[in-house]
Amino acid sequence: MKSLSHPFHKLSPLGLYYEKVLHPTLERVVGESLTKTSDCMDQMDFEGKTCFVEVKSRGDQYHYSQWFIKKDGWVLPTCKITRAKQEVAAGKRVFFFYFWRADKSLWVWEYTEGGVLGCREEYPQWHHDQQKQTFIPEQNWKRVFIS
Repeated sequence: MKSLSHPFHKLSPLGLYYEKVLHPTLERVVGESLTKTSDCMDQMDFEGKTCFVEVKSRGDQYHYSQWFIKKDGWVLPTCKITRAKQEVAAGKRVFFFYFWRADKSLWVWEYTEGGVLGCREEYPQWHHDQQKQTFIPEQNWKRVFIS
């Protein structure tokens, strides 16, 4: 699904690496086998029989405990939220995962419309391609323990 407001390009090497490393854990959490989708930014990262999965990974310079992340929320591209809404309406589940490399923690949020009520959307000036972002509050996320 390509949005008009977002350049169509490849994922970062860091993102691709962590998708591969986390793949078995993602399958365990969602409870089904997942297939990697294309490398396009506006796709979900994985698809299962009953779900889609999107993974966001952050480098060592970012952590969910930082004041600006705690205040604003964890960013997800708004096009992914729009896609999640469509997929849920069509009967699929959508899971968003956040991997924070600084403490090697993995978090999950299963999309619900109620989970985005009151969430701020904006085009942050700091974002490298000025893509519209949705700020998801920390309380929506549940920590996944990696074995």
